[in-house]
Amino acid sequence: MKPKTALIALQVGLVCLVVVATAIFLEELEAGFEKWPTLIGIRPLAVFSVVLAGVMISLILVALVFVLQELLLAKGPVPRIVLSVLRFLRVLFVVSAFYSVIAFSVFWIQTGLMHPTLFVTEVLLCVISVAAAAFLTPCIRNVRNDHYRINENQTLGKSG
Repeated sequence: MKPKTALIALQVGLVCLVVVATAIFLEELEAGFEKWPTLIGIRPLAVFSVVLAGVMISLILVALVFVLQELLLAKGPVPRIVLSVLRFLRVLFVVSAFYSVIAFSVFWIQTGLMHPTLFVTEVLLCVISVAAAAFLTPCIRNVRNDHYRINENQTLGKSG
């Protein structure tokens, strides 16, 4: 099996795992709404948030495998598409932190529930998302600088 075929199979497998996990989580969510009918007002928000999380996790996993594939299989300079994918990942992490805060605030306003575990979980999600975005910034800068340095060396070599 070729390396690219294996990595595509890995991406498809990861997305399938996320879909199955999302479906299981949605089933558990429905069971929770049956047990606590007072929370039915946030049902649309909760279902949308779970589906959105599944989509975002799938995008992140596929993008990470793509970046690793390009970095491992690159014979020369890092392809420019890697820079775009890293920027996309950074935006996904920032958007996930932003949406997480909004969804948590709406949940809190709608239900009035503020348990310490909910708050700590929310803070951890935001910190992890922002930290991942912050980690990607120097990676993007390094890839961009390497790309420009290689292009500059090629241009200097042609003119000399």
